[in-house]
Amino acid sequence: MKSIQELAREFSSGYTTKPEQDAAFTAYCEAYRKGKEDKHSREDWDLSFADTAFQPILYDWFCYKKERKESYKGQRSMSACYQKLYHLSDGDANLAKQIIMQSMGNNWAGLFELKNNGNRNINNKQGNSNSIFQAADNYLQEHQ
Repeated sequence: MKSIQELAREFSSGYTTKPEQDAAFTAYCEAYRKGKEDKHSREDWDLSFADTAFQPILYDWFCYKKERKESYKGQRSMSACYQKLYHLSDGDANLAKQIIMQSMGNNWAGLFELKNNGNRNINNKQGNSNSIFQAADNYLQEHQ
């Protein structure tokens, strides 16, 4: 099998002047590199098994997995991922997006139920703090 440089030399040999040959050689190598990048950058995932509202969410997730050098090997595993996400989100695409963002934000390899389900806020944290202070006050009053 010939190397890219050998193929580029053969291609450029059809030109008569040295500058033309050099330009043809460079163009051939550049076109090969660009074609290879395009092949790796475009995704041909068939997401037709998923609800249309979930397809861009799944696409984001599959791109994230690819960035992590992980992937779903075929349609069956991609469909299983969708089923899990659909179940975790109760069919709500907005909740599914939050689940994906939680996993990506925490650099997780998988999908998990939302940890706070969007309900935890400062008041809940203050409530816990107040109960701790109340317990400390009670303890001090009992042991004075």
